[in-house]
Amino acid sequence: MEHSLKEGLSGMVSGLVHIFFYPLEIVRAHLIVSEKQQRNLLPHYKNSWHVVKNIYTSQGWLGLYRGFYFTILNSMSWSVYFFLYDVFKHKFEHKSELSKLLIATQTAFATKLFLNPFTVIKTRVILATTPEKWYKEVFEAAHKIYRVDGIKGFWSGFIPGMFLSLNGAFSLYFYQLFQHSFNTEKSNSKIMISGGLAKIISSLMFYPIFTVRIKLQQQQKIKYMNIKSTEIKNLQDSEKIFYGIKDCLAQTWSSAGVKGFYRGFGLTLIRLVPEYALFFLIYEKTSAYLKGKSI
Repeated sequence: MEHSLKEGLSGMVSGLVHIFFYPLEIVRAHLIVSEKQQRNLLPHYKNSWHVVKNIYTSQGWLGLYRGFYFTILNSMSWSVYFFLYDVFKHKFEHKSELSKLLIATQTAFATKLFLNPFTVIKTRVILATTPEKWYKEVFEAAHKIYRVDGIKGFWSGFIPGMFLSLNGAFSLYFYQLFQHSFNTEKSNSKIMISGGLAKIISSLMFYPIFTVRIKLQQQQKIKYMNIKSTEIKNLQDSEKIFYGIKDCLAQTWSSAGVKGFYRGFGLTLIRLVPEYALFFLIYEKTSAYLKGKSI
């Protein structure tokens, strides 16, 4: 158990690296939900620079760090993930490679199960265009979700989110696979290469699912787009951006084909490769330090 706790702490420390790359996450989210029809009242962005200029003009540079405090929650989720993964790994220590992947998947499901409401709130916060103090924007997002969609609104995008939880499982699995393939002692460069390659492969596999999830987690009812939660009195029927997963898939395909599911993917690689190279390096260093070892 002590070993697993140290793994959990290592995961939490390494998870903090996401803060430095957070603006790229903001830009990616805006690119993904940017529609030519502008049904969500956001501009149709041509590229990443267009997003940056628009956010800076309307919110200032701090707009690129809107909702950054959610990275703390993300860091805690990595802590839980590595703790549970270590527990399951030692429980099934002599199993096959497939079993190890299933362990990573089981861990990912257990970690993500209770995080969906926070993910929905985060998506609404980072896509908001009005300047708010951070504690107000979180409350406003949560309150509006409840007023417009009820409790079920906090579970928007849950099904693709559960599939997306495999992303972390595959990332860790591929990372360990690359590490073992070196057949030499760990080094900083090998750790970073393994982490970067692992994230490239898993991102290629799961990016379309991420696209669908974030599209479903944005505000769907068009009538209430620019209305604050306190202004909503009596709910009325409203046209939606998407009427479920099937409709989201159909509209995305009709609008842009395969490219529509990979919008912002280039930016994702620019962000995730160095981010996860550093993530796994910090994880390994912290884990070794806590165990009194050196790399």
